[in-house]
Amino acid sequence: MASPKGSRAKAAERRNQSLELRKAGASYRSIGRQLGISAPQAHRDVAKSIAELKKLGEENAQAVRELEVQRLDAMLLGLWPQARTGHQGSVDRVLRIMQRRASLLGLDAPARQDVTSGGEQIKAYAVVSPDDWDEGTDEN
Repeated sequence: MASPKGSRAKAAERRNQSLELRKAGASYRSIGRQLGISAPQAHRDVAKSIAELKKLGEENAQAVRELEVQRLDAMLLGLWPQARTGHQGSVDRVLRIMQRRASLLGLDAPARQDVTSGGEQIKAYAVVSPDDWDEGTDEN
């Protein structure tokens, strides 16, 4: 009797082969014939492989985001004493760090924009970049 670990390893290898064949342009029916499985199973294998890759990518992105936040926090910690005393350069840098941190963490809400098109007012929402905050807005 095959061990569950061996079966899982074989299934994982089959999913990898299914994905490689699909990337090469093989149909699910063709993948199934080559690997001795049904076309629906080939589809499930490819879908599961893609989902695993997506999850891995999301986990990697989260790890990078956390590292960037730690770097920003370290910079903020170093500048905070001077910013508290009102040192203008430090205050500006602290604000930029805070803007970048909020952007990385998704803390900034979309900014509402009222747009007129052909006499009809349209309500739109857009995320405003911190670089745009320094620019004045025309309220007319």
